[in-house]
Amino acid sequence: MAETLSARQIEERSNLLSGYWRERDNRFREWYSMIQLTDNLEQENMESFVSSDPRSAYNLLLHMLNSTRIPHRIPPELLLQTW
Repeated sequence: MAETLSARQIEERSNLLSGYWRERDNRFREWYSMIQLTDNLEQENMESFVSSDPRSAYNLLLHMLNSTRIPHRIPPELLLQTW
């Protein structure tokens, strides 16, 4: 015959089992976030880049560090203006 469990025993067992799987569930959330390419380093008014290809990140950094052309210039007249 099946053992009869009280409500408290059922609650204790369910808490034990949910704790047992918690680490696994957290890792699944982390891995799914990686698959989605979630940008964890995003900041306001800052450029951000997310890619699944390590080479594209390397190429972007190499371009930013070794660029011979300055992409943005501020005219000197604007530097002397007071708003």
